[in-house]
Amino acid sequence: MKKIHKKVAIVIPTHKTKHESDEELSLRCLDNKLGEIDKFIVCPDKADPQISLKNLKTIKFENFHFETWLNYNALLKTKIFWSKFIDYEFILLYQTDCLLFKANIEEWINLDYSFIGPPHINIKKEKLSFVGNGGFSLRKVNDHWKALNNKKIYLFNTKRQTLKYLLGRKRLVYFLKTIFKAFLIYIKKRINDKNYSFKESFISNSIYPEDIFWCMFGPNLNSDYKICPAKKAISFGFESAPQLAFKLNKNKKPFGCHNWTHYDKHFFQNLLNDK
Repeated sequence: MKKIHKKVAIVIPTHKTKHESDEELSLRCLDNKLGEIDKFIVCPDKADPQISLKNLKTIKFENFHFETWLNYNALLKTKIFWSKFIDYEFILLYQTDCLLFKANIEEWINLDYSFIGPPHINIKKEKLSFVGNGGFSLRKVNDHWKALNNKKIYLFNTKRQTLKYLLGRKRLVYFLKTIFKAFLIYIKKRINDKNYSFKESFISNSIYPEDIFWCMFGPNLNSDYKICPAKKAISFGFESAPQLAFKLNKNKKPFGCHNWTHYDKHFFQNLLNDK
């Protein structure tokens, strides 16, 4: 652990001052498994989170970033957010409804992916779908920084996962509307700012959940952006349908999970207590 504790920071977003007992369990679990690693509470200016963890610091952003779900998602697509962690190679995003079952973060860092998170699951077919859950996720800082700091769009780096995601009629129509909206704003802003790029407009004006955004379009924004395959990511984390996820992971615990109180609290508690 000593070798990697300065390579990765754990980022804990919250807008609360006091947390529920389940959230406190999530935080204790984090401290027990990864106590030596630097941790950062990310919260609004007005908040004063009552959280006690080892190696903990607080980073505050303007209140509006936490006022709505859309604003929070937008924050995670900004240079101001990623600049706070530029001294680290990776961040582990750990929302207050996550759990850790293992301490093997070094194993995941060494894979050197831009984004690793619990994969979505096709419950009807009992198959893994695509990686795109970000509440518990490991992200490479420089790959996001590069995506936000160049003006190129790499259309020919579109991944199969993205094409499959956009196949549905509703998703394709939504994507085309997003492109059209971004283009109109780009044209308008270019009148006063000749340096403003279509890429900037697309990033700031798309309202996809930020985890879906990065997993679908990250490779188009940075040619080096790599998403962990779902077959490997299932060992990283579970989210929805955890009992099915456990089966697909050959009845083995993952590194961690997200949204444990929402999907199957009893199952996750048993997984945590099972030695």
